[in-house]
Amino acid sequence: MDRGKVKEALALVGLTPIDADIYLYVSANPNCRAGRIIAELDLNRSKVYDSLNKLSKLGLASCVLTNYVKRYASTGPEMLRRNYESKSEAMGETISYLSSLGIQEAGGLRLRMVEGEEGYKSVKDEFLSQLKKGDEILIMGAPVTVFERLEYYLLGFHKRRRSMGVDMRAIYNYEVKKFGQIREKWSRTQVRYLHKGASAWVEIYGDNVMMPIFSDRIVTIALSDHAIASSFRDYFGILWKNSR
Repeated sequence: MDRGKVKEALALVGLTPIDADIYLYVSANPNCRAGRIIAELDLNRSKVYDSLNKLSKLGLASCVLTNYVKRYASTGPEMLRRNYESKSEAMGETISYLSSLGIQEAGGLRLRMVEGEEGYKSVKDEFLSQLKKGDEILIMGAPVTVFERLEYYLLGFHKRRRSMGVDMRAIYNYEVKKFGQIREKWSRTQVRYLHKGASAWVEIYGDNVMMPIFSDRIVTIALSDHAIASSFRDYFGILWKNSR
């Protein structure tokens, strides 16, 4: 399996690219010292220790103290499977709950769930088409996966957005900064970053909200409701003030 695909899969259990590299390393090199990881992966010392602590808390890595020296190893694929299943179960329950809300007539909540890249694009294009000059799109927490898969489409989308006179503010995690820096140069576009990544990927278009999930399957939850959109917009405002 391609290493990039492996790291994308590990992101489903909350591992950043650095976490994934360290997890794969301790899996291939059991009982290794942190210093060896730092040297061979050429990573910042504090980031390595932060990731090792995170992996230990998730139950994905173990630490054994031998002669006053800490050595690290993977706890094996079974614990990884349990982590994935617990997150999948929680997401399944969330989707079931949202589905139980139903779809109401205009003026109430409208909820949809679409699958695949084309489903994501169709909802995004539909919501853009409902905006007018001077309106604003708000985006927070978009993962690196979406840029790697759909950058060609996204560049075209934003070209159309700017030609319509629609503004955008985006809050990205630092892992996507190379893509954010491209957008920083655009007109009608403001970009900020969070040191600690946003826990959810949300896009807001007027009274419409998208919550895409990119993993082994792509699911986009689309909500149309003024109150819900206003709530997400308020949350965005808080993050915007705390980003840079």
